[in-house]
Amino acid sequence: MKRSVLIALAAGAAVLLAVAWLKMGGGRGGPAAEGLPLPCLLNFRMDGCAPCERTLPAVEAARTGYAGRLRVESIDIARHPGLAGRFRVSAAPTLILFEAAGREVRRHQGAMTREELEGFLAGAPLPAGVQRPAGADSSAEPSLEALVTRLQAAPELKPGPGAGAVPGSGPAGAGGTGVAVYYFHGGVRSGCSQGLEDIAREVISEDCKSVLRGGSLPWHTLNIEAPENAPWVKTFALALNEYDLARGIAVLVKMDGGRPARWKVIGNLADYRMDLDKLREYVHSQAGEFVKAEFR
Repeated sequence: MKRSVLIALAAGAAVLLAVAWLKMGGGRGGPAAEGLPLPCLLNFRMDGCAPCERTLPAVEAARTGYAGRLRVESIDIARHPGLAGRFRVSAAPTLILFEAAGREVRRHQGAMTREELEGFLAGAPLPAGVQRPAGADSSAEPSLEALVTRLQAAPELKPGPGAGAVPGSGPAGAGGTGVAVYYFHGGVRSGCSQGLEDIAREVISEDCKSVLRGGSLPWHTLNIEAPENAPWVKTFALALNEYDLARGIAVLVKMDGGRPARWKVIGNLADYRMDLDKLREYVHSQAGEFVKAEFR
């Protein structure tokens, strides 16, 4: 009887030792995969955003090439605006790399090729070996929301591009020219938004030459969703839900005594983002019509 008890105890001890050995990564050269949080790459993107589409192959290549060493998540900003807000994402695409402890390592705003993303990841604190074999059960990984909560709670989260003061914020007069433009965008700008704004500015400036008389066109770029800019919604009677604010709208304004008197909302810029010639025609027709009616 005593011998059988001793054998049973020895067998139980052997099992416990084996389990402990496996938990410490026995035979795999490291701790068990399930106990290791992986570094993480968050790709904030938007549907219909050309720079986002150009970046997607690079992100998917990283997902495959760094399988088991890096968690890669693509986040649709339109579906998860709260997540973009948590990490102060102001444009799409924005890629943010976090170390395993949850601290932000670096971020990039704008399109990236595979080679550029490789350079972005180079030198990052990634595990040297595969920590979770490709195709392994990932049910132990935290959900995206849980992951974001952990990342947000990490210390020393760096502010992203565009954080802080809103560029061009605060009302301004027309500088005595009688005309000004307010370019309104949402809290997160699409990757093509700046290009649309640049073309709108070029065309409207040309159409307003006779009014400006050699001066420059006062141009104010504002995040219309920022609380401090809310009065402009009422000033220009803007129905924000009618516009694609991720890409922006232009409001051409006739100023009188430094205050808006009459204005024209050029709100369909996003509709022409795939045909820049038609975009120019659209802006010219809208701005030209307004200038002719108000200043000639």
